[in-house]
Amino acid sequence: MKTTGLRFDTSYGCIREITDQDIYWLAFDMIEQDKDDCRASGYGENFLQAILDYVFISQFVFSLEDKSGGIIGSFGIFPDEELEGVGTMWGFSTSNFFSIKSPRGASEILSNTKRVLDFFNSIFPVVKASCLMENKEARRRFNFGGFRMYDRTEDRALYMRTV
Repeated sequence: MKTTGLRFDTSYGCIREITDQDIYWLAFDMIEQDKDDCRASGYGENFLQAILDYVFISQFVFSLEDKSGGIIGSFGIFPDEELEGVGTMWGFSTSNFFSIKSPRGASEILSNTKRVLDFFNSIFPVVKASCLMENKEARRRFNFGGFRMYDRTEDRALYMRTV
C-alpha cells in the first residue's frame, strides 16, 4: 500500500513517515520509560537496535514532529505472524514528548494520531500493543488512542484497539 508522502499537519506540528534521521534522534533522546521497556525486552542499553528491529519488521512507521522540527516520537505497526488481521503496534517517545504543554497542541496531535490509528485499523481490524505496567506514559498514550487494556501479566499491560 502506498503511503509515500502521507502527512497530517496541525498548528503544533505534523505526523509524517519516519526518516533515517528520526531513528537516530529516538535512540539518543528516548524517554526513560521507553528505555525501561527496551531493557525489559532484552535490548539492554542498545536502544538503537531496538528501534531498528521494530522499524524493519513494520509495515508502516510514522513520526510525530513539533513545529520546530523536533521529533516527539515514532510509532509503527507490524503484522502478527500467526493471526491474520492482527497487527502489533509499537511506539517510542523523545524528551520533546514532555514539551507539549498546550492543551490545544496535544489535542491536535492526538486527533491526527487517531486518524493514523484508524488507518492501521483499516488494514488490521485488531491492533495490539503492550508496555510495562509502570510505564504510565505509554499506558496514557494507549488510552488516549482508543485502546483498552484486555489483560495484564505480572509486569506488562496488554492493550487492544478494534474497528
